[in-house]
Parts: sequence; structure tokens; C-alpha cells
Amino acid sequence: MFVSATLCFAGGLILMSLLSAPVAENLVNMAKAGIIASSFITLSYFLVYTGRHLIFSAVALNSYKRVLAENNSERGSEYPKVSVLIAARNEGMVIEGAVRTIAEQNYPNFEILVIDDASTDETPTILKRLAKEVPKMKFVRRENGGFGKPDALNFGLKHARGDIILTFDADYVPMDKGVLKRLVRWFEDPDCWAVQGFLVPYNTGNGSTIAKSVFCERVGGYMVNQLARQKLGLLPQYGGTVGGFRKDVIEKLGWNVKALTEDTDLTVRVAVNGGKVVYDVSARSWEQAVQNLRSYWRQRYRWARGHMQCALRYFLDVVRSKTMGTAQKIDTILMLGIYFVGVMMALGWLLSFAWWAYGLSWSSIFSTLYFPILAFWTFGALGNTAPFHEIVVGLKLYGNGVMRMSKYILFLAPLFLVNTIICCEALLHEMTGFKSKWEKTERYVGVLHNNNNSDPNPYGK
Repeated sequence: MFVSATLCFAGGLILMSLLSAPVAENLVNMAKAGIIASSFITLSYFLVYTGRHLIFSAVALNSYKRVLAENNSERGSEYPKVSVLIAARNEGMVIEGAVRTIAEQNYPNFEILVIDDASTDETPTILKRLAKEVPKMKFVRRENGGFGKPDALNFGLKHARGDIILTFDADYVPMDKGVLKRLVRWFEDPDCWAVQGFLVPYNTGNGSTIAKSVFCERVGGYMVNQLARQKLGLLPQYGGTVGGFRKDVIEKLGWNVKALTEDTDLTVRVAVNGGKVVYDVSARSWEQAVQNLRSYWRQRYRWARGHMQCALRYFLDVVRSKTMGTAQKIDTILMLGIYFVGVMMALGWLLSFAWWAYGLSWSSIFSTLYFPILAFWTFGALGNTAPFHEIVVGLKLYGNGVMRMSKYILFLAPLFLVNTIICCEALLHEMTGFKSKWEKTERYVGVLHNNNNSDPNPYGK
């Protein structure tokens, strides 16, 4: 919106040089008015994001204990057959911990199906041994794999025997033995097509500052953002792991092999096709956090470009959906558009630099840029604090002494600058058709076998 107005404004400058003074002056005034209007619209867009985050924080504070008690209550008397799919490519460092811990779940009727996606490390050897030692586990191997997690899961689905399909990444370890029960019980509601659990990093105690900052992000996202969306009847996101689908639903929709964020892609397709995604804050699992800037960049680039792809692909589908409510549509569009905010902030910084560098005065035609600059910097000063509110609230609600991690929120400020660059790179690549492939997150630590609802290592000091 703002970019279009700015381009029109620039084109108008060229045209005005060819016109008479009165006509040119009128066009100048029209261009100014257009940019001012688009700036206020942009500012309103930013303020909506700010209000959204603050509302989510308030809802989570008010409802967390009640929702957690409800989620922890025993429900469900039916135990449909469940297949737990784990896509594994070169996961020798972590796969054994995941398989053994999931195998200890107290759900009475499930299988673990590991898809060895043409691994070249010790993963095949480990899986052969585990297949003998863990009765619930079997594996299938793709000799010509390596095309990404969505492709591997589609392959594994053909071998799954369950009526419910759950997915776990190879580095994910359920916190207790009741996670599968909590996830599956929601499918007693025929409108529930997908379910998602709570994710939190475990490799933070001796990890890097980046890992500790990622922990803060995750707690804010899953303790506050996802919980509030569930409570408000909006659209919680299926996160690609510690969640799943009815088998008939995922057989119909499938994992999109062209999507960089196949989980977000599936979330939107479930919603526009009339299904419901449920979030259970009590179904908790440990995960690994990225430890270095290189891994962080690759992961966030995939997230940014994947969300942009979904926004461009499904915007009209969301708007036209006859099954989604107005509030759900608005929030879904905001969710898909979150990575465009970084691009818009970068534009604001560039305009501000131009203002400073050229010392433009109010009498100059370019002074109209003051308004978009004001919009961008207002959001930068106020709106960007809203996610930090979510993180502080999330840390408080999570408990277990993790408020000590709040000091790492300060490191999120430079990470925001990094994310701004990542978002710009992602949009540029999407606009130019640059090809990117699905890449899994780097692993760092060995086997973790933890199923007693305790923290496998301390959160830091």
C-alpha cells in the first residue's frame, strides 16, 4: 500500500517536470495527500498489531490457570489408533531419545513410524537397533529422499495405520507420559481437524545467548499467543510437530512439498476448508533451540519466506472463506503478514536516513515523507514492544524459576534488526523467484531421554 503510493509519487515527479507550473503544483498537492493518507493507513495497520499483542497478553494472564486446569482434566474414553510420524534425515544425534520417550506414552493404542529420509549418517543403524528393542516402533527408508520434511511425511503417511496422524520432529521429547492422550482427546469433537501442543527448548542451560533468547520467544509464542488465539476462537497454528490431524483430513490435504512452512500452509488450508485447529497448552514437549546466528538466520529465513508465500497464496481464499468468522479472518491475515512488518520497518529507516542525509525542509516536496517516517517510527517505538509484553507474561505464567531468563529479552532487540534484514531478503527472493529448498534445523546435543515432567537441564543464571 505505502510502497505503491511512494512509487506513484516518484513517477509523478518525472511527469510534473513536463507540465506547466499550475498543473504541476496541483499534482504535487495530490501526491502529498496520497502519501499522507497511505501513511496513516499504514500507521493504523501497525497499531492493530500492537493492540493484538497487548490483548493476547491480557487474555493469557486472565485465563491461563483456568485453561490449564481444564486441559489437565481427564477426558476422553475412546482411544483410536494413532500413528506418530517422525521424519528423520541424518538425525543420529537425537532420534533415539525421541523414539524411546514417545514409546513410553500411556496411550494404549499407537505406533511410531520413523521415515528415514535417505540418511547418510548413523541414523539407519540406530533405527534398525531400535526396531528390535522398541515394539511400538517401525521405520521405512527412502533411498531417493532428501527433498524435505513435507515430502518425507507424505511418503510415511502411506504406511501409517492409525486413524489419527501425529507428527514429532526428531529432536522433540514429550515432557510426560500423557501428551498423546491430551492431543488425541480433542478429536472427539467432529469439528476438530487438527491439534497442536506446547513447545519449549531444553538446550538452554549451557547454551548460547541466542538459544536463551529463542527460549523467551517460544514461551511468549506458545504460553501467550497460541493460548489467546485458542481462547478467543481465532486460529491457533499447527506448528509442524507435537500435533496432528485426522487421517482422512491429512490424506485429503497432504503436506505441501512446495511450501517452506508446510505447517502454516496446512493451518490455513484447514481453516478455509471448514476445519478447526485446537491448541492444548498442557500437551508439552521439549525441543532444541538454535545455538548460533547461522542456524538462526536459516531457520528464520524459512519461516519468513514461508509465511510470505502463504500470505500471497491464500489471502483471497481467507477473505472469501464462508466458514471463517470475521475476527478469525482478520487475525489470520495478520498472522500471515507478520513478516512483512520487518520490510515496512526497513523502508521507514531508509526514508528517515534520506530525510537526515538531504536535510529536506518542510517547503520541499519531499517533506511529505515526514508522515510515513512518523508512522514507521511510531510503530518502532511503541508497537514493537508488544511482543516483549507477551514474552514477559509468558515467562511469568510458565513459572519454574524462568523469570531469570527475562534478561535475555534485551538481546531480542539486535535480533529484531537481524530479522528485519532476513525479512527483506525473503521478500526479495520471493519477488525475483529465487529458488529455496526446505532445510532442517541444525542439531547440537546427543540423546535426551526424559519423560518425568522435569527440566532436563537448568535454564541458566
